[in-house]
Amino acid sequence: MKPWVREVLLESTRISEIFLLLRQEILVGLGIGRVPDHVVQDDVRRGDANLLAA
Repeated sequence: MKPWVREVLLESTRISEIFLLLRQEILVGLGIGRVPDHVVQDDVRRGDANLLAA
């Protein structure tokens, strides 16, 4: 494993099929979320969100 790579185990506390709701929660800082790339691609491009490798 590369020294800058860390593995983090997560437990879901919020589950929703409404990706736009999860996106808003991510953007206001309520935590990290797992959503399709296209849901946050503009936010990532602007620097408002970051992608984590899955």
